[in-house]
Amino acid sequence: MQKKSLMFISFMLVLFVFSMSLVAAQRDPFAGIRSGSGSGASAVFDPVKDMFASWQDGDLSINIAKYVFWLLLTLVIFSILLYIPFLTKLGKWNFLLAVLIAFLSTAYLTPSDVYSALASYGALGIVLSAAIPFVILLFFSIQISKEGGAGGKILSKFIWAAFVLFLVWKLFQGAFFCEIDGGRCISLWEGGAYLLFIIGSILWIFFFEKMFLKSLYKEEFEQSKTSLEKNLQAQRAKREAEARDFYAEGAD
Repeated sequence: MQKKSLMFISFMLVLFVFSMSLVAAQRDPFAGIRSGSGSGASAVFDPVKDMFASWQDGDLSINIAKYVFWLLLTLVIFSILLYIPFLTKLGKWNFLLAVLIAFLSTAYLTPSDVYSALASYGALGIVLSAAIPFVILLFFSIQISKEGGAGGKILSKFIWAAFVLFLVWKLFQGAFFCEIDGGRCISLWEGGAYLLFIIGSILWIFFFEKMFLKSLYKEEFEQSKTSLEKNLQAQRAKREAEARDFYAEGAD
């Protein structure tokens, strides 16, 4: 069931990225087909190539920021819905519900507003670029370390290392390479917030993850042990009751 849900989410994400690239191209993708000036494949995939070319040149449309923010918010809401008791039975409908909620939440935000929030070093920028990814990575690393074995643990540490490097780069960029009106883009408390997330991530990688997983395994073992003992007691009581009934029938 989990594999089917993961495949469904992956398919939706691929479809979303492809549709986003078509919108970002800001032209009719089938114009070449109708005019006869281009093949079907080039008419469909040229917008995708144009998007990556703009990304490489640092000239990507700011409309992309709103779509990325919508995607990020959708994943966060979907992750929350999976743990709400009365919504867990909805299955795949949870993803559709998350898409609708995220769409309505971002409907009245302009692309410039979203871009400014993602690129800024203010409170909202810290939440979007550090806090939310930190929480998502936290749950993701726990799940993948628990179910992926040794390979999952290595992948988890690699992802955390990439996240730490991103935070370090963003901190140094704001502190040394970015200026607004003659001053630095990042204030003391904002730099402290990023530094806090960097330290927290490093501590999680080397200390807290192992401690948490050990505690989690111990708790799951105790629960399994308790459940097994209850099942054995129930089976023992059932056999004793059947034995009493058998002897009672024999006595009659």
